[in-house]
Amino acid sequence: MRELRAGEGQGSQAYSGYFSEQILDATREFNDGRPGKALEIWRRMHTQYPDLSLTSEEAFNLFVDFGRHDEAEALIQDGRRRYPRYRSLYDAALARVAYRRGDLEEALRRYEALRDKFPQVADGYGIAAACLSDLGREVAAEAMLERGIRRLPNNYDLCIRHAQAATRRRDWPEALKRWQMISNRFEHLPGPLGVAQCLKELGRLSEAKEILAGACENSRACRHSR
Repeated sequence: MRELRAGEGQGSQAYSGYFSEQILDATREFNDGRPGKALEIWRRMHTQYPDLSLTSEEAFNLFVDFGRHDEAEALIQDGRRRYPRYRSLYDAALARVAYRRGDLEEALRRYEALRDKFPQVADGYGIAAACLSDLGREVAAEAMLERGIRRLPNNYDLCIRHAQAATRRRDWPEALKRWQMISNRFEHLPGPLGVAQCLKELGRLSEAKEILAGACENSRACRHSR
C-alpha cells in the first residue's frame, strides 16, 4: 500500500478513480441539499488523499462552494507552495472565493488577471459573466460569454450559459438558435429541453412535443444501455 502511494504521490489511476468518484458523490450530496454530508466526504478524502484534494479542480470548486472562504484561501495558499505547476487552478479557485463571498468587483478583477495569464480556463469567462450579470451588466455578460466561446468553442458550460442568457431575456429566436447548437454538438438533455422550451414559446407546439418525445426516448435508451 505504501509503495503504491509513494509511486505517484497518491496519484495512481486506482486512487485517482476512487477519489473522483467520492468527490462526485460529495457534489451530488451538496446539490441535493445535504452540505453536511458533502463536507464529511470531502474532509475524509482530504485526509486520505491530500495531494489529490489540492490538485483537483472539482474538489477545490466544491470546497469553495461550501462557503468556508477563509479555510479555502488557506488551502489555496498551501497548494501554491506545494504544487506551483497548478497555478491556473489556484488562481481560478481564488477568484471563485471572491465570487462566492459576494465581492463581485474583486472577483471580476481576479478573473481578469486569470484570463490574462491563463486564457484557456473557462471560468475566466463563465463565472466572470455571472458576476457581470449579478451586477446588472447583462450586455457585458453576454459579450464575455461570446469572447469565451470564441476562445473555447467546445466548452459545454460556456455554451449553456450563452443559451441561458438569451432565454432570460426572452429572445426566443436567438435562444432557439443557441439551444439547437448545443443539442447538435453535445449529447446532453439540456439541449433538447431548451429547444423545446423555445419552440413552445414561439407557438410551435407540435415541434416542441416531437423534440421532447425524442429526448425522453434517448434518455430511456441511455439508462437501459448502462
